[in-house]
Parts: sequence; C-alpha cells; structure tokens
Amino acid sequence: MKDGATPNRIAVERAVYFWMYEDKAYGWGHRHALLWNAFNDNSGSAGKEGFIGLGHARGAYTHPSDPTKTRWPNADMIVLNIFDPCASWAYAAPPVVKPPPDPAPVDPPAPQPNTAKVSGKTRQPAWVTINSQPFEPNTWPGNWEVSVPNKSTNGDYAWGLSDCVPGSDLVDPGSRTGRAVGGGVDGTKLACGDPYPHNARSWMIYGPFNLRDAIAADLRVNVWVHTEPYTDMLCIAASTDKRTFNGPCVSGSSISDANPWGWVAETLDLNRVYKTGSLLGRDKIWVALAFITDDTVNRDSKGQAYRGAYADRLVLSKGVIGAVAAGEGEVVAAAASPLDGVRITAQNGAWAMTDANGNFTLPNLSKIRHILTPSKEGFQFYPPTITVDLSKGDVTNVAFVGSSSIHEMLYIPTLRSPRRPSTSAAELAVTDASFQLQCGAEGCTLIGPLDAGDGLP
Repeated sequence: MKDGATPNRIAVERAVYFWMYEDKAYGWGHRHALLWNAFNDNSGSAGKEGFIGLGHARGAYTHPSDPTKTRWPNADMIVLNIFDPCASWAYAAPPVVKPPPDPAPVDPPAPQPNTAKVSGKTRQPAWVTINSQPFEPNTWPGNWEVSVPNKSTNGDYAWGLSDCVPGSDLVDPGSRTGRAVGGGVDGTKLACGDPYPHNARSWMIYGPFNLRDAIAADLRVNVWVHTEPYTDMLCIAASTDKRTFNGPCVSGSSISDANPWGWVAETLDLNRVYKTGSLLGRDKIWVALAFITDDTVNRDSKGQAYRGAYADRLVLSKGVIGAVAAGEGEVVAAAASPLDGVRITAQNGAWAMTDANGNFTLPNLSKIRHILTPSKEGFQFYPPTITVDLSKGDVTNVAFVGSSSIHEMLYIPTLRSPRRPSTSAAELAVTDASFQLQCGAEGCTLIGPLDAGDGLP
C-alpha cells in the first residue's frame, strides 16, 4: 500500500495475479487449470474467489483503526487466498480423490550365473538380571556393602531405607526408597526435612561380578536429587579393583515444573565407562552409588534445607548371546527376540534390510569371500563383522546380535554433571586423608572409598 498518484507496482504478486485472473483472452484457461483437477470448477468473476488464488483491489482506503480516518488517495492490495469459495461451493460434497493403484508385485531377482547368496538373522540379546535392589525391608541391604569411610571423624551417615520421598513408581506413596544418609547411627536420627550432613562419604557397593559372556551391560537406577549445585553430588560408578571408581555424577535439583515428583531415570553403560572404557568380558567388576558432600553449604540462599539424594528400583543387567545360562543369583529377565530394520552390507556395496522376523538375504554375490557388516542407528552388534566364503555356494544361518548402545544420562536442565560452567574440567575436586574425587566434563573419578583397614580383594 502506498500513498501517491501512481499505483504501487508489486511486480511478482501482480504477475501471478494477472496469470490467474486476467487471462480472459485465453478463455480463463489458467483459472480452470487451477480449479478443475479433483474439484468442481465453480469459478465466478475474476478477482472474487478461487481454490488457490490472489485477490486484487485498487482505490481509496481507510484503515478501520485509524482515529484520523485518513484516506489514502491510491491503494493497491493483493491478497493470497488458500481457500476463498464462491456462494455455490458444495461444502457437503468433498472431492473424491482416487487412491494410487497398488504397486505391481516385484519378483525376487533371479539367480545369476556363477553367483551365490548369503542369508541369516539378526536378533537382540537375552537380558539377564545380575542384581536388583528395590530398596524395601525384605531386600535391603542384601548383598550390597554399605560403607562410610570417614564415619569416625564426620559421623555415621550411611545408605538406608526411608519413606521421606514417595517411591519412584508413585503407586504406593508409603513405599521405601534408599536415602543416601538415612542409615547408620547418625543417619537414622535425621528427620525428613533436615539437611544432609557436611563431609558425607556414603557408599553402597556391589561385586565382584563378571561380564565374560556379555555383549551389553548397564546399571539402571531411578534417582531423586536435591543438593548444592556443582559441589555436593550423587555418583553412579564402576570399578575393576574396588579402589578407583569412574562414572557420571549428578547434582542440583531434579525437581521442576515438568518433573514435580523429582525422579529421574539414570543409566551407567558398562560398555562406555568414563576413563575406563568397556567392561565387557572382564572377570571382576564392582558398581557403586556414592553420595559426596563438602564442608560448606547444605542449605539454599533462602535457608531451606538441601535434602540430599535418594535411589529406587536399581537393576544391574547384562545382554548375552546363545543359550541363556544364568549364574548363581542371576535371573533371566527377557529372552532373545528378532531385530528388524538392520542393514546388512557387503564390502562390494550390496545390502539388504532385515524383515520383521530379523531375517535377511543377500542374493547374486560373487563366489568369493565377503565381509558382512550390520548397522542400525542406536545399536551395536556382536560380532561387528562376519566373513563368509561363498566359493562353494550359498551360506545360511549367519547370525548377528544387536543391542541398543544409546544409554546417555537422562539429565534435566537443573541436574548436570558437576562442573561449574566458569571453571575448567580439572578444577572440581574433593580431597581428604582417605578419599579423592576428581571430575571432568564427562564424568568423575573417585579414589579410596574404603577404610584403610577394610583391605582390598
């Protein structure tokens, strides 16, 4: 819209408008081309309606909200309409669009001379529960070692059962959970609303166990955290010597408007442990939950108590291949099942996708050795590749086992790995005579959780 003696020239819009609505010399062919396919051609006068079109008007104009009622001497307006029907539009009669024809069946490629095929199956591992801890009176502490390395100097605050926070399943508000400082001589005296103590060193440790037959393994636990951000923390860690533990730590508050109950599911992937790497195939492994606090703050700026850390529904499990032979104390949680949507690729570029039953076939391969590689986003495979020899003909029963490899810690915005944004990764450390903790951007290393007299295995 423009004030002036000469109408505003809106080149592109006017060109489209003219093409659609001012082609009378061509029998309104352009308008019919827009309206006829799958719709009734109820076209009226130019510029008034259309299924897809541009409206055009010219003349004096006054905006309704203009208190001065100023009239523009010349106005040129073009409006794009998505649907602007005429009076005779049949609202009750929607257009009928024919569905596309069914695709013609495709015959499988015929075998080519001097070629062979390879076929097989992909499946998920069978999952075995190594240990579970629901934090209830009939299971606690079970075979978990409860340790307080510094209780002689800073008090006996250990892991223990509590009903201060409703259980993470939220079904029974009275169900017990694990409180990081709810056990021990001093911890049992804490009220639900009391702040956690300074210099807490509260551990619960399980092991040793082995992952000799595992192609995947993880420790999953629901946690509730309310601590001084970046400094006091709950760590979920693993070790191969029961002295040095590595893993992620969380601090801050897990309570938010989006998560009012405060429970967050956390996973420690034992195939990708901070600084340690994969623990798959190892003989002796320990896992731990450790609650660590410093000697300063345990209340927020308003004087409200930080309530510490809680845990619930802990499950340590491994994925295995072949026949499931659970060891002592182990429970088979889920049998192996097919894995579809896996791309099996040969080194010459030929590939096939597994079907709903996990089956695949790669036909018309040269009669030579081929390396087959499985891939699916979010999965790792055992074995990573298989070499097949087709020199003597077809090969069948090739088997891959795929396990989900995406087990990132499920942080919410206020629950983060304890590294202050303004400091380097190496600056966060807690040290005393028997204990050290050093945190980087991806996780933490905890050294010396046991008393000197406890010894090592």
